[in-house]
Amino acid sequence: MRRPPDEVMWLIALISMVLPVAGILFVIYGAAAYSRGWGDGAWWFWLGAGLIVLDYLIDIWLGRFVDVGSEVPDLNARGVRHVGRIVLLEQPISAGRGRIRLNDSWWTIEGPDMAAGEKVRIVGVRGAVLVVAPL
Repeated sequence: MRRPPDEVMWLIALISMVLPVAGILFVIYGAAAYSRGWGDGAWWFWLGAGLIVLDYLIDIWLGRFVDVGSEVPDLNARGVRHVGRIVLLEQPISAGRGRIRLNDSWWTIEGPDMAAGEKVRIVGVRGAVLVVAPL
C-alpha cells in the first residue's frame, strides 16, 4: 500500500488524537442521558463507542507506516560502545567485581580477580556491567 503524503498523515494523526476524547465525552453524555430517561441517550452512547472504535482502526492503519528501525541500533546501549577497548584498572577486581573509569563515568566490571594497575580488555556487556578479560 502506498503511503499518503505527510500533510495527510499529520491530519489523520491529529484526528486520531481528537476522536477518543470526543468518543469518551459522547459515551459519558449518552450514558447519563439514557439513565435519566432522555430519548436520545442511546444514540449519543453508540456514537461515542463508534468514534472510539474508529480511532482504534485508524491507529492500526497508521501503524503500518511507522518505521521502527534505527540507523544506530545501539544508541541507548552505552556499554556496547566500549567493547574492545583496553583500559587500565585503577581499582582491583576482587570477588569477580570491580570498577573502572571510562571518560567521566565509573563502570562496574566483572572478571577474574586482578590487581590495580593491570590492563584489561572489555569483552562484553551484561546489563549495565562491563565484562573484562586480562590481556
